[in-house]
Amino acid sequence: MALRNEFAAFSRRADAKIGLLKEVIERVQRGEEVDVKGLLGTGDPEKEKEWEQGSVVIQELEEEDRLWQSNARRRQRKEEAQRSGNDQKPKDVNAGPSSAQQEPDGALALLIAALQTGSGMRRCHYLFSLDATVSVKGLIFVSSWSEQKGIPLHVQGRRQAGSRMKRIGQISSFGTKSGDISTDSISPRWLSDLRSRLGKCIIFGLRPSQIEEASAILRLITRDWRALLAGSEGFLIGRSRAGFERHQIVWGEMDSMQGHVNNVQYVRYAESARINWAQNYAKYHDTAHAQKWRELWTPHGDGLILRSIKTDFKFPMTWPDRISVYHKLRNEPDSATDSFVLDVLILSERHQRAAARCVEDLVVYDYRNGKKTCLPPFMLEQFSRTWQAQQATRRSNEERLVDLTARVRRLEKASWDKEGAVEDVGTS
Repeated sequence: MALRNEFAAFSRRADAKIGLLKEVIERVQRGEEVDVKGLLGTGDPEKEKEWEQGSVVIQELEEEDRLWQSNARRRQRKEEAQRSGNDQKPKDVNAGPSSAQQEPDGALALLIAALQTGSGMRRCHYLFSLDATVSVKGLIFVSSWSEQKGIPLHVQGRRQAGSRMKRIGQISSFGTKSGDISTDSISPRWLSDLRSRLGKCIIFGLRPSQIEEASAILRLITRDWRALLAGSEGFLIGRSRAGFERHQIVWGEMDSMQGHVNNVQYVRYAESARINWAQNYAKYHDTAHAQKWRELWTPHGDGLILRSIKTDFKFPMTWPDRISVYHKLRNEPDSATDSFVLDVLILSERHQRAAARCVEDLVVYDYRNGKKTCLPPFMLEQFSRTWQAQQATRRSNEERLVDLTARVRRLEKASWDKEGAVEDVGTS
């Protein structure tokens, strides 16, 4: 009963602080003037004390983990001493930890194989239920193994202590292979993930200067989330590039039977945005050939014909919502290009993530002669510039994402993920 009451108090306090943080974020998103310091209690000794009060539960778990590691090291030294008289073979320094867990199996084996063959990935996450596939001992083993292999890991986890609580462990790897930064492995929910990580830091307790840093990060991702999400994939955003920006979804686009935006509408969004995307060249980027850009969708000269379109639906949007739709060239064009592929990103403004992705295959067609043709020089010049701009914005926003992640990581290391960290569970 005492453990149950202890966990209930912990949950209530955690939920209250997560709720407070969520309220602050939502108000900032709506453009309201928010006194972040006042709401979080900066400068109020009593409230700051509440953020810093200790958690006996976490201390006990940390102490148990330290004892386990100490015992494991003693057992390992004893086993090595026993084997030294029977096995004189030189030790392979690349073989990983020398212990009873030398040959991992199951989930650990899959994890290590993934880390070894990361194909240059900068970031990957592995989530396991600690009482199911990977134990705390397993997490410690992988952490030790990674140190010897030169793969930096961040290990986050809490284990089950009696019947007290059920926890989840996380292992994050930041690859060390050379090459361009890639965000292919970043979770599509990175925005909410960063906010959750900031919330956890605040729950454990931050100093006033750290609260200001957390607030600055929240303001940045609230203001620039489109650039970070779309730009890190190479999509060019802004009024002069977007096919749609904050376009209002109307109630009539909903499917009356399913209760969400009809699937056909996504194709229409992509189609209308593609027309606007091309018209942007006439209006903003190549006014000297404005008429030719406007005639691309008419049967009067060189035009573009949609050969195929594929749509991947990510989640069902509902009214009310707004969408932003962006197009990008998949490949760099050249003088022999007579067809090209556009990637399409349809963002939900309400959920701040991709609602759908499309792939459009277009053919350059000469209506005068009735056959395919290569890109005319004016299009080739602008598409080449667009390709270079896509590459630049991708690199720039990938670096911003990496920097944001590093800033959040520093806050984590200064709060819950440091030696002797104590979580606030409130007062009874």
